[in-house]
Formats: sequence, structure tokens, C-alpha cells
Amino acid sequence: MTPRLGTAYFSSEVGRHFVQDLDDLACSGFQTVVFPLTEEQLTYSPRLFKDYVWAARDLGLSPVLSPWGLASCFGGEGLSAVSGRQDRLTAVDRWLELALNARPDAIMLDEPRDRLTARDLTPTLRGWAQRIRERQTPVWLCYERGRVPHASLLPLLSSLGTSDYDWRTTPEEQASATRSAAAEVGESTLASSHLWVRAFGVDRAHHSHALAALRAALASGVDDVLLWSYRGGEGRGCLASEEASRLWEELLEQTRPIARQ
Repeated sequence: MTPRLGTAYFSSEVGRHFVQDLDDLACSGFQTVVFPLTEEQLTYSPRLFKDYVWAARDLGLSPVLSPWGLASCFGGEGLSAVSGRQDRLTAVDRWLELALNARPDAIMLDEPRDRLTARDLTPTLRGWAQRIRERQTPVWLCYERGRVPHASLLPLLSSLGTSDYDWRTTPEEQASATRSAAAEVGESTLASSHLWVRAFGVDRAHHSHALAALRAALASGVDDVLLWSYRGGEGRGCLASEEASRLWEELLEQTRPIARQ
């Protein structure tokens, strides 16, 4: 099976820049782009939700929106100023409404964290997923490795995935860890599957590890292989990889045989 190719994109909020970047992705054979959107963008750049979706779709890409560090309830480096259970629920509610109104092809709940209750997060997640599905929008869920979601959530999901970003000693061990993550997803889901490959904060010594992980992911049988993030996080401070442009070209060399199919 040939997987679909995707990447996370958070390089620019300026229209002429992100349209050019998205066109680059489409021309490179990518099919999916995941936009991680933060609490700050919810407050100060709400129009960006629709702008990203429309620009991606106009270029033939499938747009997926994802809460990034939102209200400290999801994974990612996005900063949160929200505290307290009710304020966090309100922030997620506002984010979901804005995202659903943008009409993306899917919403990805990324590494949900138990910041709302000392009890099981599953009922809250189920409520969010049901709300998204009621608006005829597919639900993707990416979980932290080893924290497979409760089986009761699976019928609500269109795609289940995970990531394995920890570096191993050798590229061969990195590839093995990636295959293990893919197998874990495959055993856990009745829906489609996705797998994230690390392309952020990669130092030069670990370029070969990132490439090994990507090769393993492409051959793993998952439905979607996703790179975090576009151009190796170039220009994104501590998230940027060393020699990010070079890394990105090396990664594209691995995807080109897939992109041509």
C-alpha cells in the first residue's frame, strides 16, 4: 500500500508566503497539510483558520486543523495562559467552533493531556469527537506513544496515530522504533492510521536517524506518513533543525518515489 504524504505547517501567517509554501508542498507530491493552531492564534488571528484551509484546498491539498498546546490540554510547544478546568474547557470550545466553521477535511486532536480532571479523560474526548462528527468532519487522534486511547473512542475516529520522536543510538534502532510505533497503531485501530516522523530540532548527527525513521514509516503500511514539520522547522528558533534545508531535501529524496505514484 502506498501511504499518503503530509506535513505540519506553521512557518508563516502571511498569505503570500504560506501560499507559496503550500504550492511547494503540492508540487513535491504531498497530499495532506496539518495546521497546528495555538491559543494565541485563536485570540489574535482567528481569520487564519479559514485562510489556511482555503489556500490549501485551492492548491489540491487536504487541510487538517489541530489544536497546538491549547489550554495545556494538547501536546505541542504552543504556550497557554489558561488555567482552571472551566477556562480550559471554554478555550477548547472556542477553538473547536472556529475550526469547524473553517470546514477543514479533518480535525486532529493531538496528544490530549489530562489537564481537565484527575479522572479518565475519555468522556471529555468522546464529547469533543462527537461534536466534530456531528458537523460532518472526520476526527483524527494522535496519542502519546504507549497511551493508546480507550476502545470506546475508536468508532468515533477516522484516523488514529502516534509518533516516536526520541532518538535511538543508531539509525537501525531508530527504524525499528518506528516500525514498532506503526505496529502499535495498526493493532489498536479500526480506522485509518497515521504516523508522525520527526523533522524538527534534528541536529546534524541525527539526520541519518530521521531518514531511517522516514524509510521505515513509508514501508510500514500506515495510511498517512506525516513529517513534523515543513522544511525541518526552518526559521522556527529552537524547533529548527540544523542545516534544515539540507535535511528537508534529504527527506524529499525518500518521498519522491512515493510522490510519483
